[in-house]
Amino acid sequence: MHRSRFLTASFILISMSLILLMTLSAWASDTFTVLYNFDGNGYFPVGNLIFDSAGNIYGTAAWGGLENPNCPFNCGVVFELSPSGGGWNFEVLYSFTGSADGGEPHGRLTLDKGNLYGTTYLGGTVDEDSCPTGCGTVFELSPSGSGWTFTLLHSFVGLDGLAPWTGLTPDSAGNLYGTTTGGGSGGAGTVFELSSVNGNWTFSTLYALANSGTEGELPFSDLVIDETGNIYGAAQQGGSSKSSCYCGTVFELSPSDGTWKFTLLHAFKGRIHKDGGLPWGALTIDSAGNLYGTTFEGGTTCDCGTVFKMSQTSGKWKEQVLYRFSEPNDGEPLGGVTMDKTGNLYGTTHDGNAEIFMLSPHPKGSGWKFTSLFTPQDSDDGGAPYAGVTLDASGNLYGTTTIGGLYSGGTLFELSPE
Repeated sequence: MHRSRFLTASFILISMSLILLMTLSAWASDTFTVLYNFDGNGYFPVGNLIFDSAGNIYGTAAWGGLENPNCPFNCGVVFELSPSGGGWNFEVLYSFTGSADGGEPHGRLTLDKGNLYGTTYLGGTVDEDSCPTGCGTVFELSPSGSGWTFTLLHSFVGLDGLAPWTGLTPDSAGNLYGTTTGGGSGGAGTVFELSSVNGNWTFSTLYALANSGTEGELPFSDLVIDETGNIYGAAQQGGSSKSSCYCGTVFELSPSDGTWKFTLLHAFKGRIHKDGGLPWGALTIDSAGNLYGTTFEGGTTCDCGTVFKMSQTSGKWKEQVLYRFSEPNDGEPLGGVTMDKTGNLYGTTHDGNAEIFMLSPHPKGSGWKFTSLFTPQDSDDGGAPYAGVTLDASGNLYGTTTIGGLYSGGTLFELSPE
């Protein structure tokens, strides 16, 4: 009996070790390819990319597009990159004006039956006190003939939130959820919902972060939703005054009797406590309900950031730092992490060498292995990525950089294992 259990456990560990070895071997000779060099048609892409079923890539660029005095670097675009004859064809689907339609889209897009949804950081309704360049918008782009039709779904006014940085997260019913970095009754940002009935969209503020800052401020992270409808997010600042800084929080919103209950899951404590600080990138949730994310600062004395995991046991949440970036010219991840089917995490770092990395769970359950998959060799590869990476069905990684490339406007790249 005991021998049988030992052999079974040994087989599992050997199998997991082989999977890890095969994964690392596949990436040992990976191929980095720049698919597109951003120019005046759009540049400074900071949101994650998405794919449709045909393999087309969609994203936003915060700057560029048609010349417009409403934005200092023009007002940004929504773009599509589609495979064509062994290459890729770039097309601007919409160029923002910074007026009623909005401007400077920072977040990733959401795709629903061919329609694209997103947010803009400014434009829309103007409030001379809180948002003189506009409080931001939520929009829809729908394919129409040979072009795309723009529809304004919501224009923020300040009290309902302002300056949304993130994209939108859909639930199983097609409702869209997002955050604003400011505004709301507490002035510290909001979580909102857009629901559609027969094509008519209704906006609701689900929660306004308190102005005390203890719940968190400046939610820059995309939301994730679990199978029971609970919403999870991260705020870049605020949290516990007992720490070395107000370094940000991870929080939960759960439906309760027609309202939403806020629960603080973790307040980051910064490098003094070997914890992270300033969570910026999108959260990732696995099938067991564990949360994964990154912090821009904290971890070690170099304040280079971390990769963390949030797990729940007996109703209590605990944070675990999976990796601490430790080199002065390395780390500082702004994007979140992406998980593959075997549990490996992939992400990017913003500072220094701006590498693409992988974290693999140790087969014996005793930590995570860090692997640098690629470091840009020169400025033509691009640099300073804000976003994380997106996996396609074949296991290739896609992402963007905000600087470098042939026109210094950033790049869109593919990293393929071989």
